[in-house]
Amino acid sequence: MSETHETTDTYNQTASYFATRWHAADVPAMAEARQRLVTWLTKEALVLDVGCGTGRDTARFHDLGFQVCGLDRSGGMLTEARQHNPSLPSILGGMYNLPVGNNSLDASWACASFLHIPRHNNLSVLQEFRQVLQRGGLCYMCVKRGQGERGVKNDSGLRRFFAFDSEPELETLLQKGGFIILECWTGNDHWGQPEPWLHCLAKKADP
Repeated sequence: MSETHETTDTYNQTASYFATRWHAADVPAMAEARQRLVTWLTKEALVLDVGCGTGRDTARFHDLGFQVCGLDRSGGMLTEARQHNPSLPSILGGMYNLPVGNNSLDASWACASFLHIPRHNNLSVLQEFRQVLQRGGLCYMCVKRGQGERGVKNDSGLRRFFAFDSEPELETLLQKGGFIILECWTGNDHWGQPEPWLHCLAKKADP
């Protein structure tokens, strides 16, 4: 089983746990990250929540007045998202082939999702992001700061794959993928995990 499929299977089996733990929890660091993104957007901009999970951030962007669609490759997670946000659109799909039109989005939001992409695929996935963004479109991502890549088991023995990055590594990757860095910052893990979060906001560069 590939890293991506194993991670998806784990999320399918733990979707209700994440819904209980995460959906109503508006972590201050995430609220700050959303605010940093939306200051660059016009009202009613179209945002794709890539790896939306249970739809927490999808709902928050909608509440802020933006057009938003959730995307996740875990059917279990999307079931939870649709139960919590029945009026908001969501799509079953992954990052390797985003099921939206080219040049169609004002922003992509990948909160704790891009970190599940193996390093040998991360540039091609990032270029997929670039392809679906309009000229000057924005790309936000938040990953775990660290080194290497590995599978991490939960208390039940179910494993998720993580790729860790330093700030220079993530900035270099975004630049190679055709983006201009606007800002990067770090923040502690709200749930007490040792690896801090690394946030980056970038803009699609002109060809």
